[in-house]
Amino acid sequence: MEKTMSSSRAKTIAFSVLAALFVVICAFSFAACGGPDTIYQSDFSDKSRNDFNVYTESNSDSGLTINTEDKTATITANSLNQGSNTYFGNNKTKNTEVDYNSAVVSVKVKVDSATMKNGEGFIWSVALNEKLAEKADTYTQATETFIYVGKDTDGKVKVYQLESYSSIDSLQQAIANEDAVELVNGWYEIRYAYKVAENDVVKLDISVVNEDGDTVYESKNATTLKKTSVADGESEYYTVDELAGLRYGWFSLVTADNVVVSSVTVTQ
Repeated sequence: MEKTMSSSRAKTIAFSVLAALFVVICAFSFAACGGPDTIYQSDFSDKSRNDFNVYTESNSDSGLTINTEDKTATITANSLNQGSNTYFGNNKTKNTEVDYNSAVVSVKVKVDSATMKNGEGFIWSVALNEKLAEKADTYTQATETFIYVGKDTDGKVKVYQLESYSSIDSLQQAIANEDAVELVNGWYEIRYAYKVAENDVVKLDISVVNEDGDTVYESKNATTLKKTSVADGESEYYTVDELAGLRYGWFSLVTADNVVVSSVTVTQ
């Protein structure tokens, strides 16, 4: 009886140790436990221009400061109000292959109302490439989806997904929408989550998550990626077979003093 009890207890202890080890492994490597794989990640631990490029005619470093100590990038706009962009490490091909069944593009940004006057803010967008059958290694931009963070006329910083924009005035109209959400100062993660829906149409869910992991904003409906022109008999929305990979992520119409970014990741 004593031997049986000792053997059972030993098995229990061994199982507990293995379970604890499994939890530790999962904590450090979610992908090892069936979680998403990281396709691209930048934490700005070095000054590599593979992370962010600057949209200027001279392609100089003006408008971008990478702080390797706190691992952040501070982006300021040029005279055209265009900030920095990233090709997710693929500056040459400008195409990052992803699985649209599960791909997620995330950027962590700091919201600081002191950097914006009323009517100021910034746009973050992600563009996708279209497949060109006749040129397998050549990619052209297919579609781009925008989200705006800006201070309204009452001095509140809000976030709202844009269907399109034509001017800074149109951005103010966007965050006046009843579905726009107020943001307090702090760090936020903007997530673009892709999925393949009925008839192989690619859709996109956009959400904003605060430092506590709470979703504070999400697009009301999954966004379908609409084509600018449609041939006879074609779907007006992009299907998974018509899209290549990610083209870029871009901070544009930056009218805030600056935008501070701590990381950019692509997972699937």
